[in-house]
Amino acid sequence: MNDSDLIFRQISYDDALGGFQLSSREGWNQTLADWQFILMNLPTSGYVAIIKERVVGTALAINYSDDFSWIAMVLTDIHYRSQGISTRLMTLLLDSLGDKRSIMLDATDTGMHLYRKFGFNSDYQILRMKLDSLPTISTTNFNHISELAEEDIDRLATFDLSIMDFDRKLLITKIIAQKFISISQGKMDGYICMRQGYKYLHIGPLVSTDIIVAKELMNFMFCQNMEFPIILDVPIYQEEFLFWLKSIGFVKQRVFTRMFKNKNFSNTINQNQFITSGPEFG
Repeated sequence: MNDSDLIFRQISYDDALGGFQLSSREGWNQTLADWQFILMNLPTSGYVAIIKERVVGTALAINYSDDFSWIAMVLTDIHYRSQGISTRLMTLLLDSLGDKRSIMLDATDTGMHLYRKFGFNSDYQILRMKLDSLPTISTTNFNHISELAEEDIDRLATFDLSIMDFDRKLLITKIIAQKFISISQGKMDGYICMRQGYKYLHIGPLVSTDIIVAKELMNFMFCQNMEFPIILDVPIYQEEFLFWLKSIGFVKQRVFTRMFKNKNFSNTINQNQFITSGPEFG
């Protein structure tokens, strides 16, 4: 590669297709619609590496607030690795974010060395679980669970904000294909989302007040017309929930490590988050 062929610049909406082609070649689950949504609708900043008009590297930050950014889509084409592209992209991105805000990400095992060079610290592991076929579900009363209606959006967003401490309303209500909520005695006590990815149906996030509601939401979801296989990402501290997932047929596919820089936005374990939104959204 001639250095003069390599260009770094800020990412734009027009790079969505190039980003998708890169992530799909790497076997990731993001769709073209995911890339387009992130670049068009979320408060996103980022950079791309271009060689001969082709996207060969990306690094994005979803800036959920003035105090918190989520790093995503740090990718380098396999043919251009070990040439400093990811390091350059991360340098540009982190310089643009500054050192005052909390910055977090979910790292693969191969990516951790890069993030440690930039001062990221490990927090906890997240297990990606995979299910290939419909499990046998326990019978239960689903009268309190329903698909999200327009009038429930503000309630869901307020519930999520009270638990996560940052605003995901746009993400949850726009990009997630299906959303189911649990309302008991007039009060929301949980929700679950799913969307079709490039390779798998992706479940998450799942947020609820306790594990009983979390299991009910999962079982209700299994009653829907679903595609398989499915994947979901569970914080390792949700030991009882993980045990239950394994008992109905889920197997571990891979491990991510939640990492943070500058300060840890979530200083305490969030027991109400049973499934995350995935490494692309936090």
